[in-house]
Amino acid sequence: MGLIFSGAGLLLMLALGLAQMWLGVIGIEHHFGGWAAGGAVLAALIVRIMLPLTVGTYFGIVDVIGWPWWAGVLIAAPGIIFMLPAVIVGIVGAIKERFRS
Repeated sequence: MGLIFSGAGLLLMLALGLAQMWLGVIGIEHHFGGWAAGGAVLAALIVRIMLPLTVGTYFGIVDVIGWPWWAGVLIAAPGIIFMLPAVIVGIVGAIKERFRS
């Protein structure tokens, strides 16, 4: 029974991730064009830089779909919440490495 729920959870998370990526692409494409949207997807998939797609998700929800700003924040915020600790750890690691010598 647990395997069924874990498989369903995996599919749900995959669907949510693809939906957020789609919203990010349409938001970036709406404001900056198709080349920028393609670059944001490549940055997310190859270099793992998710900030452009997260910001694009907000604009996709608010400007393209027409939902209120608070819905855009609620849907885009989890990406920012998970990105923040990684950025802080990277900055602290770089500072420690700089002063270690």
